[in-house]
Amino acid sequence: MKDTVLEVKDIKKEFVVSRFGRKKKIYALNGVSFDLKKGEVLGIVGESGCGKTTLGRVISKIYEPTSGECILNVEGKEIDIAKLDEKKFRSYRKYIQMIFQDPFASLNPRLTIYTTLYDVLKAHGIGNKDYRNELIEKTIKEVGLENYHLFRYPHEFSGGQRQRISIARALILNPDIIIADEPVSALDVSIQSQIINLMLDIREKFGVSYIFISHDISVVRYISDKVMVMYLGFAVEKAPVDVLFDRPLHPYTKALLSAILTPDPKKERTRKKMILQGDVPDPSKIPMGCVFADRCPIKKDICEKVKPEEREIEKDHFVSCHFA
Repeated sequence: MKDTVLEVKDIKKEFVVSRFGRKKKIYALNGVSFDLKKGEVLGIVGESGCGKTTLGRVISKIYEPTSGECILNVEGKEIDIAKLDEKKFRSYRKYIQMIFQDPFASLNPRLTIYTTLYDVLKAHGIGNKDYRNELIEKTIKEVGLENYHLFRYPHEFSGGQRQRISIARALILNPDIIIADEPVSALDVSIQSQIINLMLDIREKFGVSYIFISHDISVVRYISDKVMVMYLGFAVEKAPVDVLFDRPLHPYTKALLSAILTPDPKKERTRKKMILQGDVPDPSKIPMGCVFADRCPIKKDICEKVKPEEREIEKDHFVSCHFA
């Protein structure tokens, strides 16, 4: 489709770890698929260790995928970046940028903000010195900072300001896709809202698409157009944001949504909550059947023996569950 900027098809990622001289495989991603349209925000939620960050890093080529396709639609061409090595991918890197969870750790403490942004443009061979300076000044203002901030170092900024700088570093290349990995989790609540609104303003102005990774389901609901719920490296449910929150079908999605607190103390005390029992399975030993079977309140014998196929229950609402 012409308005689709990214198609991820059956992406898998395995890590080999060595403990006490023994090697074993960790199955971090197990066949994740989705598409992302121009100007769209895809929210990805799930427990720690479900593969959210790994998926973002595979798409941005920080990690190489074990198998699968990752088709980027730019310049009128469809490029499977999963098949490109680092040298060939370099010319396409500017189309996919990433904002990390910890802005302080992702900025070089020895470089001023000006140098950080200038080096990005220089590395991609964009413009001459005058053009780069003009673009840097324009971009820093787009994220709510001033020119005098450019000649300061990262430690001289607050957490919210550093995240604005990280957004500027991603935005300055005019990307089609920005992957935001927990971009507001380390910030105060009041600052979180400022950063979220800034990201939405940037989407409106530049038409950028986001992959927004977060534990905070309320934030995901506010910013996203559609949501993908992940569990143990699988996408167990995908749906438009209002559909998923109003009519969740997978038991794991229902459990996540039941964990959201309501602002009314009386309702909160009487509200029925879905408490999951047990722990997430070992990612080096993926169960034969449904990966959620050990913790599922509605499981039956088939769940432990047969892996559920992804089904479209209603338009654009996909679920991997035998009894959805």
